[in-house]
Parts: sequence; structure tokens; C-alpha cells
Amino acid sequence: MREVAALVDRNCKLFFKDKGMLFSSMITPLILIVLYATFLAKVYKDSYTSAFNNMIELSDKMINGAVAAQLAAALIAVSCVTVTFCVNLTMVQDRANGKGYHITDKCIGCGACQKVCPQKCIYEGTPYIINKYNCLHCGACYENCPVKAVNNIQ
Repeated sequence: MREVAALVDRNCKLFFKDKGMLFSSMITPLILIVLYATFLAKVYKDSYTSAFNNMIELSDKMINGAVAAQLAAALIAVSCVTVTFCVNLTMVQDRANGKGYHITDKCIGCGACQKVCPQKCIYEGTPYIINKYNCLHCGACYENCPVKAVNNIQ
């Protein structure tokens, strides 16, 4: 459970880290909502009405529910792409700039960092070693080290 909490915390930090990326990831869903409010709802509703007009009789509630479900599905699909892309771009930039975590000589070898690492990229050594290529930069090791031997390289 602690690993899941660390990943959620990491994702929140990544998402809100870059305000430009936050704006970029949210603009597409906002555009979709504006389009829906202005004319897409009517287009979808007319499309459903004309498609089912001769086959079965549908109430307005049923058609409105289908249109709303189509909007919800579109918002989820768009958000999955835009938010993930922006967060991954931030991670790539961090790796390219050499940001990450490093374990210093203050390490006492307790293994607390290794136990909480969701990626399992911390290996035993003196001091422990973080594989920077597999590191998610979640900060779980940094936050759980009892002697603060993990440094965040900015």
C-alpha cells in the first residue's frame, strides 16, 4: 500500500511541477467541453435521433444519456493521452537534465529506501546504489530514509 501511495504522490508532483504542461494537458478537455456545449451535443442528439428514428422509439432521457456518455468517454480518452504525454515529457526532461536521486556516504545500510522503491531500482552496496535509468523519480527513497542520506539532484 505504501508503494501505491508513493506512486500517487509522485504522479501528483510530476503533474503539477510544470505549469505550462499542466495548461497543455488541460486545454484539450476544455476545448472538448466548449465544443460540446456550443454544438456537439445537438449534432450527437440529431445523429442518434435519425439513426434510431424508424427502428425503435427512444425517450429524450435515453438519447441525452447516450450523448453524455459519449462526451464522458471522449473526455477520458483525451485526458489519458494529453495528461500522460505531458507527465512523460517532464520525466524525459528530468532524465536529460540529470535530475534524480543519489545516496550519499551518510547511508547506514538499513535498506529502508530499497523496501519502498516501487521500481525496485535500489541495490545493496556501501552506500546503496540507485539505478538512475530505471528510477521513476518518485521520491519514496528520499522521504523514507531515516538518516536523510538520499539527495535530490536538481
